[in-house]
Amino acid sequence: MALIQCDFYSEALGLSTSMNVILPQTTYSQIGMETQSHGNKHRTLLLLHGLSDDHTIWLRRTSIER
Repeated sequence: MALIQCDFYSEALGLSTSMNVILPQTTYSQIGMETQSHGNKHRTLLLLHGLSDDHTIWLRRTSIER
């Protein structure tokens, strides 16, 4: 698994902002993981934090990496 933090300027927001990206590692030995191959494509899940937190909330308050 790779965890990437990206800091960038958003033209839509008009300010600098950050985001975290979790890239999963292909595994066949972990319980509950299916062995289906999806080629080079990753399924995508976007998690938004709302107005009261920042881009790190999903990493800090959940087990999303697992």
